[in-house]
Amino acid sequence: MAALTLTMERFRAMNTDVTVALALEPSPAGESAFREAGSWFAYAERVFSRFRPDSELSGLNLSAGLPVRISKTMEEVLELARHYQRVTNGMFDPGILPQLLQAGYTVSFERIASRERGMWAEQKERGGSRKGDWKLFGPLQTVRLDPGTRIDLGGIVKGWAVDRLADRLIAKGIAAGMVNAGGDLRVWGNADSPDWEIEIDDPREPGACLSVAALRKGAVATSSVLGRSWQTAEGRKHHLIDPRTGKPSESDVLQCTVAGDTAVESEIAAKTVCMLGSKEGAEWLREACPRSDAFLLTRDGERKLLRSDVYAAGTRNWKGE
Repeated sequence: MAALTLTMERFRAMNTDVTVALALEPSPAGESAFREAGSWFAYAERVFSRFRPDSELSGLNLSAGLPVRISKTMEEVLELARHYQRVTNGMFDPGILPQLLQAGYTVSFERIASRERGMWAEQKERGGSRKGDWKLFGPLQTVRLDPGTRIDLGGIVKGWAVDRLADRLIAKGIAAGMVNAGGDLRVWGNADSPDWEIEIDDPREPGACLSVAALRKGAVATSSVLGRSWQTAEGRKHHLIDPRTGKPSESDVLQCTVAGDTAVESEIAAKTVCMLGSKEGAEWLREACPRSDAFLLTRDGERKLLRSDVYAAGTRNWKGE
């Protein structure tokens, strides 16, 4: 049997940088795994991007309260979104797209910096103050958005896409690998594999590292109020909309990194803790995600490590906390 080599490819999809690293034998089968990765993320973008007028999500958001037949892929993610809406007591809410628009997140993030200042008033009129909801009709594979509802699935779909691809690659027998979509990542390995060491960036200082999460398998996701932020006529805004206020979160947490079993749960948990704040967020995480750790950076510069009681010491390590 040929020796396994860690091979890495990077590409752009879903408005973020995607990195796939796989332990493979040099073979056509290995090359096909990377082609599958690129095709999978391109497909997820075609379905879920709110910045593409031809996406399934954009069409759904124009349905104006009418029942719409949806793909099995959209149905799966909407069911998952509803699940995490319940788990987070409504802190994760795809129906806050009007509030995102009101805050100025009207174009993909890389275009925000080059946006003309005179566009603010026009773009804010596209927002609104009302949260929306939807109803799934499972047997009919149909969904109906409440009148006026527009949804954004960007807070869940990256983690979901990472998990789905990782599960498929594991099922193909790939012994070790990593799928990383803009910092929402999943890793796996076997008994002979070294731990994956995931650096946690300091959002206040580009290139600086806050900590390192070392794990053999599992997921890591980070959410920050500084990463996707922009300047407006009303001051600095960011993408973490607190559904309780309809405005960008103002908790004491600047950044939260969650290490858990799946990328989608880690992604949702990191956002939720950021919005709830260090005290309430820690209590929620302990109850809702007992198998997850969280590393927090607060506004006053304090670093807090919240360790799961489920994992024994040494199973998942943090360096530099």
